[in-house]
Amino acid sequence: MQRLFLFLATAGVVFLFGASAALARADSTGWPKTGEAKGYKYTIYEPQIDSWDNYSTIKGHYAIALTAPSQKDPWYGVVAVTAKSVVDFDKRAVQISGVSVESINFPMLGADQAKKLDAYVRANVNIADTVLPMDTILLNMQHAKIKSRETKVGTEPPVIYFSKTPAMLVVYDGDPIFSGIKEMGSVDLQFAVNTNWNVFKSGATFYLLTGNGWLQSSAATGPFQAAGPLPSALSALPATDNWKDVRSALTIGPVDKSKMPTIWVSTKPAEAIVVGGEPKLVALQGTQLSYVDNTDSTLLFYKPDKRWYYLSSGRWFSATSLNGPWAFANNNLPKDFTKIPASSQVGWALPSVPGTPQAEEAILEAGVPHEAWINRQQATLTVSYSGDPQFQPIQGTNLQYATNTDVDVIKVNDQEYYACKDAVWFKATSPAGPWTVADKIPDEIYQIPSTSAAYADTFVTVEESTTTDVLYGYGSGWGLGYYWGPGWYYGPGWYYPPYWGYYGGYPWYYPYPRTFVGGAWYNPATGGWGNAWGVRGPYGGATVGGGVTGGGAYWRGGSVYGPNGGIRGGAIYNPATGNWYRGGVACNGGNCQRWGQGGNVNNRPTPYSNWGNAARQPSVNTPGGNRPGGGPGVSNPIAGGRPGAGQPGVSNPIAGNQPGVGTLDNVYAGRDGNIYRDAGNGNWSRYNNAGQNWQGVGTPGGGASAGQLPAGGASRPTAATQPAMSNNTYRGLQNSSAARYQGAQNFGGMRGGGMRGGGGRRGR
Repeated sequence: MQRLFLFLATAGVVFLFGASAALARADSTGWPKTGEAKGYKYTIYEPQIDSWDNYSTIKGHYAIALTAPSQKDPWYGVVAVTAKSVVDFDKRAVQISGVSVESINFPMLGADQAKKLDAYVRANVNIADTVLPMDTILLNMQHAKIKSRETKVGTEPPVIYFSKTPAMLVVYDGDPIFSGIKEMGSVDLQFAVNTNWNVFKSGATFYLLTGNGWLQSSAATGPFQAAGPLPSALSALPATDNWKDVRSALTIGPVDKSKMPTIWVSTKPAEAIVVGGEPKLVALQGTQLSYVDNTDSTLLFYKPDKRWYYLSSGRWFSATSLNGPWAFANNNLPKDFTKIPASSQVGWALPSVPGTPQAEEAILEAGVPHEAWINRQQATLTVSYSGDPQFQPIQGTNLQYATNTDVDVIKVNDQEYYACKDAVWFKATSPAGPWTVADKIPDEIYQIPSTSAAYADTFVTVEESTTTDVLYGYGSGWGLGYYWGPGWYYGPGWYYPPYWGYYGGYPWYYPYPRTFVGGAWYNPATGGWGNAWGVRGPYGGATVGGGVTGGGAYWRGGSVYGPNGGIRGGAIYNPATGNWYRGGVACNGGNCQRWGQGGNVNNRPTPYSNWGNAARQPSVNTPGGNRPGGGPGVSNPIAGGRPGAGQPGVSNPIAGNQPGVGTLDNVYAGRDGNIYRDAGNGNWSRYNNAGQNWQGVGTPGGGASAGQLPAGGASRPTAATQPAMSNNTYRGLQNSSAARYQGAQNFGGMRGGGMRGGGGRRGR
């Protein structure tokens, strides 16, 4: 099957574009920006970011060119600033406001002249409310080695099954749970609640519906064989949407013995590797690794140690045999994994290879909050319990967690309850409510360990608040994406047993998100997780408690996906073609997009979309956006403005911000305080303010990594009219150039991705 793919051109990769980076014109990001005031003309180049404290305060510096009246050539300076930031993930853009100037330096100018230019900039130039590419900021941070929040995840392998012939995996979330069907009264028929395959019990026999027929067994966990005559009770199933698919399959009959698949049944987290015959190995250029081409699993073979490597949920497991035993391998992967070509069949797996630039960017992006203003009056919450509220202690804290509801409710004490729903916190004085939007969360909640099912809620935070609204933000941990030591993972790795019990005569089943749900892999095109093949049944994942809902729906679910960027999928044998259908569903909140042979999941809505008019998400105006009432500049960057601001939006502070025709965004502020221009291929020149001209500079003869060589591996120039710049300055400039180029590629919500042309997995 084809997979979503993104070529993440970060530190070690983007320098292949050295010549192109210098040619990034202003019309892609709106930088540089030009203006004129009091006879002076100025050009502001895209800021270089030094830090992003708490993902809300940016510190950086930018290069500025000032041309005095009746003057042909400009002076160049470096302006250091601090600013507040707001993120628009859809556009991969960051709007800055509240800019304060920390320092201004015009190198090689006399004190009096520099002081005059300093005063001019402070009085007439303001970059507040302009927009920066989010990826440029992240890549700048990558080289600053910003520390990200870590989560101790579980690394115990799931049960991993292997077959060379068609196979099907049935997973129960714990011991099988069966329920009667209320419309059928005393008819002898029950269905399995905690698996999302159709499993029924009549008398002492269990029946399993596959994609090409019926199987039966004397036990819920098998072994299964082709079914005999089906019980008449199945024909009495209600003619409702709950059972429509089952009723339509009653005439299929038993599975043909010649097409009988292997049936695996597990009551523990499990994964399946199905290969179409003997593994077909295809070498990965430049490595001693090969990938298995005739499977939809991520399966590699390393020749030197003769071990197999399987990727699921960001975790690599290795074994000397495909039948196991499997062991966690992220902390000791062969170095050849870091050499996997990004454009290869498995290049999309690089975010899950510790130490790669792709993994580093994924980790950095994980902490950037998705934000929204939530109206206190419009956002409402009702919590329903199956019977009286039941709470269990949260290990390591004095808190308790509600088990018999599909909303995360945390008891702080008898008079203080907090509930997290769609990345918004509510508070109440009793478990039944009434619930109101919370603007302050007890610190102890953020001490909940990853072994608790409530851990994901610790990634939802209050950023700001007014009398009418609260600004919420959530990191990737709320969507079950976690960083820890050797890697970037989906799911905490711990198994959270579901709650189930009887209420109203029927069992209610409340599952928690699982870590292993069918070969999860990170999709950098969306910043979320996806999977190419899940063998979890026709119903995907379960989003609410099982049993009979108020609307009369019967929920089945054994594979539970995460609340944001989670996954679900199905694999069903197609008797008409003899092939397996493989597909997946990427979900964000309650919104899902399905893919099979193609498609992508870019620009998925956030959980705040579920709050409707009660939520206002940041929406910055990127160049070329042409929003009504605006232009391609940066006017009205936040739709509706911030609550309490007293303004409907933010006006454009830079007069005439349209970039000059042909202006290149290729001027940078060096770490040594000088101004440099990128000429491409590793060539740089430095500006001499005294002579008002550019002068070539020599670059270091060594010290930079081979990955930072210009395109084609050409050697760096060493001869120059000026002494060579320091290695530290050179590295900083090369990194800034790379970050600016890649940020421009992803800016405006057009981040690379989608189906990989020509070389993707084939549907089989």
